[in-house]
Amino acid sequence: DLQLKWTLFKNVGVGLENTNDKGECKNICYINAIIQCLAYVAPLVQWLSMNFGTSHCELSIEDQFCSVCMLHSAICSIHRNIETNSTVLCDRSCGSAESFAQKIEQLSPSFTIGRQEDPSEFLQFLLDHLVTCLTPNKSMINVNLSKTPIEYILGLEIQSISTCKVCLRKSIVKNWESVLSLSIISHATIVESLEAFFFKEELHGENL
Repeated sequence: DLQLKWTLFKNVGVGLENTNDKGECKNICYINAIIQCLAYVAPLVQWLSMNFGTSHCELSIEDQFCSVCMLHSAICSIHRNIETNSTVLCDRSCGSAESFAQKIEQLSPSFTIGRQEDPSEFLQFLLDHLVTCLTPNKSMINVNLSKTPIEYILGLEIQSISTCKVCLRKSIVKNWESVLSLSIISHATIVESLEAFFFKEELHGENL
């Protein structure tokens, strides 16, 4: 079961490194910003700490790239008091998510190592890759669930319903989305943007 409230941590974790030993920027701020946000999503962090690790991951055992294990390691470097088998450099004053930078092209071929990228794009590619990695890891998820824990915690299911005004027949389509793209230019608040996104519309002509 997913733990929605914090039960493992009492203290705030450390920050993530943005520079190398010479003080030069690594251009990984976009990665660090997203990983820091994910590191404080209670159900995600606690599910990772209690259920995941490279010693149990089928992908890691086969020496393949697993973004779930990499996220687990990065979060462990932020929260030093996680009880885990992963190796964390506890003598460092900062955590590290640099491993993502080294594998960034495997998340998306449009990304380049050492180049600053868009955080929202990184988040979307990361979430999609996390779900992909969980598919072969059957021992890490409840096979009775229709979705992976990542989809339950961080995704959303959008249901579109179309009703014919003549025969009243309904067509229902459900899609899982990792990110909900909302317009912030034409609307003053998030509520207005959400209302516009889910606005009921009548289809005509080519839109039918």
